[in-house]
Amino acid sequence: MSPIYRNRDQKDESSVIVLRQTKPGVCGGTDATLDTAAPKTILSQDMTLFSATSALRGDSHSLGYVSAFAVGAGEGTFLFLETGKSFRYRDEKQRIIGVVKENPFTHLVALVRDCDLAKDNGFHSTTHGLGENYGGEIDVWYASGETISVSNNQSPVLTDETGEKIAALFRQLLQGPAVSLPNPADLQALRLREERPNGGFTQVDATVTPDGARLCRHYHPENGHDSETTGILTADELSAIRGAMERCAILAWAHLPDDGFPHREKRTLTFTFADGRTITVPDDRLLPQQLRNAFFDMRLLLTSHT
Repeated sequence: MSPIYRNRDQKDESSVIVLRQTKPGVCGGTDATLDTAAPKTILSQDMTLFSATSALRGDSHSLGYVSAFAVGAGEGTFLFLETGKSFRYRDEKQRIIGVVKENPFTHLVALVRDCDLAKDNGFHSTTHGLGENYGGEIDVWYASGETISVSNNQSPVLTDETGEKIAALFRQLLQGPAVSLPNPADLQALRLREERPNGGFTQVDATVTPDGARLCRHYHPENGHDSETTGILTADELSAIRGAMERCAILAWAHLPDDGFPHREKRTLTFTFADGRTITVPDDRLLPQQLRNAFFDMRLLLTSHT
């Protein structure tokens, strides 16, 4: 389950009925449930999260896939839009990410109402054995506690018209005034910190140089004896880190809510810039699934050379 869909686990199971269930020992089949308490009309006007991803039924000349995500991020709103002609071919997808000053949720509340996104609220279906997700997921949260939660990995959860409306709205919103973030080109230092429950930690400090970055790894094991190793991050690897910072808007993650799951280790990346600004980003942020590997990729680069 993606972290942004944690609200499914918070439902009152007494209202959930089983529509279809795969028999034990059967390979394949479909499991489907319906939460009869899930509202089909949302009263709240105060939305806090919007997430919708779906394949669409459009032909080769229209939109065939859309994924949109919006959540508050400090002084702005974090927006993510990914579109394509097909769910399958990731290299054909176009992605836009930004943190805008405008509050988009008034527009999204109206979109949810006008497109009746709550009509299938509470319905979840999983067909086993599918190699690709031919359907999608919708999750919308409101300050009132009302939610919309729908998933189906076999059939689209959005109509073509709704998918086009979502994409158009997000494109419009992402053209608005943006919250200023530091330029990755001005990065001067980077720190990876991993803290373990027993008090041990691993810390990698990267100091930017003209040829890449100098690395120093500090390790504090359970027995209390510190150790230290050094390494070099090449210019190409440093460029990859800067590219991920910009491509995934990692600096904006610092102001996102957490994903709500318990994490055994506490991991953070701290970025320091030429103007003295420092931004610390934990790895437990509430994010679109497509962005979550960015933190891991940076961590891998920093730890593989020390």
